[in-house]
Amino acid sequence: MDLKDINIAYIISSADYGGGEVYLLNLILGIKDYFKNIVVITLADGPLCERYNNISKLYKLRCRNICSIQEIIDIYKILKNENIHIIHSHLPRANLKSLIAASYIRGIKKIVTIHGSNRQFIFRDRNIFRYLLITFCEHISNLISDRIVTVCYKDYLEKVKVFNEQKVIFIKTGIKDFNAYQEKKVDLSSRKLNIGFIGRNSPEKGVEILKEVVRLTKKFPVKWIIAGDDNYELKGENIEIKGKIDIDKRNDFYKEIDLLFLPSLSEGLPLSILEAYSCGIPVLAAKVGGIPEIVYDLRSGWLFERGNVNEILKIIPNIKNDDLKYMRDWINMNRARLNPYNEFITSYVNLYSELIGVS
Repeated sequence: MDLKDINIAYIISSADYGGGEVYLLNLILGIKDYFKNIVVITLADGPLCERYNNISKLYKLRCRNICSIQEIIDIYKILKNENIHIIHSHLPRANLKSLIAASYIRGIKKIVTIHGSNRQFIFRDRNIFRYLLITFCEHISNLISDRIVTVCYKDYLEKVKVFNEQKVIFIKTGIKDFNAYQEKKVDLSSRKLNIGFIGRNSPEKGVEILKEVVRLTKKFPVKWIIAGDDNYELKGENIEIKGKIDIDKRNDFYKEIDLLFLPSLSEGLPLSILEAYSCGIPVLAAKVGGIPEIVYDLRSGWLFERGNVNEILKIIPNIKNDDLKYMRDWINMNRARLNPYNEFITSYVNLYSELIGVS
């Protein structure tokens, strides 16, 4: 079998603008040059379905509850009909159902990518069923899969302690560059500092921290540009709510801002940071998950301790024109290091080749 003859099926729980979904989109954009038959199976409809359909053969399964056996049967039929050699699943629901379906097909190789975990917040919010479900999905992944991929090195170090260490690997994340870097002269003496936030309205994204910082910077020369959801419950003259932004228009969002703010309480590897770098935008982010692996303090941005509002309030008013210029220049000079897209794609091509036994 030649490399191009390997048939790959990607299974994902949703097709919204979340990190796992956008990660998969960027993966397929690079992988499609190596393999002829790429199938995507989504367990729910969403705005990225059209993009998936343009670069692969798309199957949209009807949304059912987590206990539905029909989805497993549907996935099994697709895998058989398409003569799939490798399944590569993303997000807990897809991991569970695709692994069970594939376990009934002899010879098929099974890969799971873990995009970080927010179990502590699910447990805190007393959603015990979902907490147990995610825990169960991870254990099924450990038992049935051939490889478990982590998106940041921190997660790798944690997973090798509890999973089969022979299965767990770390692959650096990259995204297809927006090619949107432009020289940008910022003069904060004549206008406000534009700080952007993009993310869903959920506890692990640090939305309560965002709200508090926005409230406490009302008298600062700052404008907040907030995207991802519409229901942040934030109002004020210094606030602009963008809502959801199409993946093809995100570079326009980054062009409007001087700094990206990530107050996350839990993360894997935020793709929004790589998107910002693609446009030359520095980052103000919490030291959680894989963020310290890609944000170089005082070079590509500023890092602060998780949830430390006082530290954030000391950084923002002291940001100067020269700081932003230095960071933009540093990001531009180190783009390949900050966004290793070619290494990302090559690592997956090598993983697929190794599992099938082709060169």
